[in-house]
Amino acid sequence: MRQKPAGRQSSSEHIIKDIKRKTRKQYSAEEKIRIVLDGLQGAFKQHDVIDNWWYCVELNMWLIM
Repeated sequence: MRQKPAGRQSSSEHIIKDIKRKTRKQYSAEEKIRIVLDGLQGAFKQHDVIDNWWYCVELNMWLIM
């Protein structure tokens, strides 16, 4: 069998990529802002957990001394 050049797609692959491109979800501006704010909120929650843990470590170090 002959192999196709690496840069070319078969017609079926091309059709599938076209379908995926055309049916991709389109987000509104409000949805994009909500997604970003949700991500930031999660990052701040994680940051608070790390800060609280580090505070406990420092407190224990002072108590040990």
